[in-house]
Amino acid sequence: MSERLAFNTGAGSGAVRRLGRAQNPKYLRLFTYEAEPDRSAAARRSRSVRMPVTSHTEWDWRGLLGFTAVLFLRPQDQLPGITALHLAEIFALIGILGLVVGRLARGLPIVHVTPEVVALAAFGGAILIGLPFSIWPGGVLAVFTDIYVKLLAIFVLMVTVLSRPQRIEQFAFLIVMASGYIAARAVFDYLRGVNLIENTARVGGAVGGIFGNPNDLALNMVAFLPFALLFAFKPGPPTRRLMAAGVALLMLLTVVLTKSRGGALGLVVMTTVLVVRSVRVRPSIAAGTLAAVILAMPLAPTSFWDRMVSIFVAERDPTGSRQARLDVLEEGWRVFLAYPIVGVGAGQFENYNPPGRQEAWRVNHNALLQVASETGMLGLVPFLFLIVSGFLAARTARRALAGPRTRIRPGAPRGPTVPDTADPEGDSLLLMTTAITPSLAGWLVSAQFASVALNWTFYYVLAIAIAIRELAVARAATVATVDGAASLRAGVRGDPSLLRPASR
Repeated sequence: MSERLAFNTGAGSGAVRRLGRAQNPKYLRLFTYEAEPDRSAAARRSRSVRMPVTSHTEWDWRGLLGFTAVLFLRPQDQLPGITALHLAEIFALIGILGLVVGRLARGLPIVHVTPEVVALAAFGGAILIGLPFSIWPGGVLAVFTDIYVKLLAIFVLMVTVLSRPQRIEQFAFLIVMASGYIAARAVFDYLRGVNLIENTARVGGAVGGIFGNPNDLALNMVAFLPFALLFAFKPGPPTRRLMAAGVALLMLLTVVLTKSRGGALGLVVMTTVLVVRSVRVRPSIAAGTLAAVILAMPLAPTSFWDRMVSIFVAERDPTGSRQARLDVLEEGWRVFLAYPIVGVGAGQFENYNPPGRQEAWRVNHNALLQVASETGMLGLVPFLFLIVSGFLAARTARRALAGPRTRIRPGAPRGPTVPDTADPEGDSLLLMTTAITPSLAGWLVSAQFASVALNWTFYYVLAIAIAIRELAVARAATVATVDGAASLRAGVRGDPSLLRPASR
């Protein structure tokens, strides 16, 4: 049986058993699903699907959680003395070694290979193919070893380890809480008048890494805000919902205070998609999202609206950044047309300064052009595949969770009636899927104004989308198999002659 089917579910009825102590450690009790409703033993035996549950120490899972916490919270920025400990690398090594040892011990393939894993590997191949043709091979090699290899390893770890609905919830909640911490610091910094840039107009990231500048900070808030809203309106412990609601408000305020034009456009698109996607699944999410935006807009300072107007009116941009962005975009297109196959080398656009370049030593502030100009078509094709695959994964998961629409023929034998019950695992997957599409849409719009093709944000959201898709498809296949067996048993009870050999 596939390792992806790591949940308990009742076929058709969606009965769910309470997770055991090994699956639900004390520090994650916010994610305990409801106990199975009281039903007869015969009904449970006839309808229950029992999935294998591992009981070994899950170092791969713990390593992934530790790496994610260090990546987002960046304690080394506040305590420089621990930089030498390389905490992120240690947790990554724990996760990867735990993955290899654990899966080999269970007789499973080391890596759960998906089309996205293959595409990301092909993207790395494009970087290596372009290395000898780049303007600085040493710089390309540094990008490959210092950034890409780590990205690939953690992406494979996420896709393989996120093999249960509860794990996906815990993982997403960790990201939301970490983002909330960064957002809270940004809001307090703005109120205190510290960590501001451009003549005290915009708040910068309180930590480095993927939150290091206002545009990247806003992009991350937009990408992870749908998950915060999901937990705020998802039925569950009031403590979890209140924390998520507060985080969502802080994240929304952070986008405003960064005054990032790309972040604001991404926020508008993300909000629109979230409302459309959630109105049928859980209308409270759509209503709450609109209410949060309406409440936050009056808090936006006048300088925020002035900066947003500069998107369309160049005269309203005193910094000149609008025109500089347009110049860099034009130069990015020129580089891509000049080197359409392999580009100038991964990470080397800012180092490529031919005669006549106006914005020397600058990145091109557009994720798609970043890939196109630096890796050419060899890198652009798999990168576009990854983006499209994220949206398709969410759609596939939604369809799988909706289940097949069956029609009962008149006069066909029917089995005993089993009362419908709640399906918290299915509901969890469906709600998480609802957050994926707006998250990707918001990231894609914001990424048109930032060089984030090799940043962690997109790959985290994509890994969650793939994990949900794999679970939803496996779940639908299992439920369909058990429902088919139950229908056959019911038919035999209605017409015992089905068991007799056919006359020749």
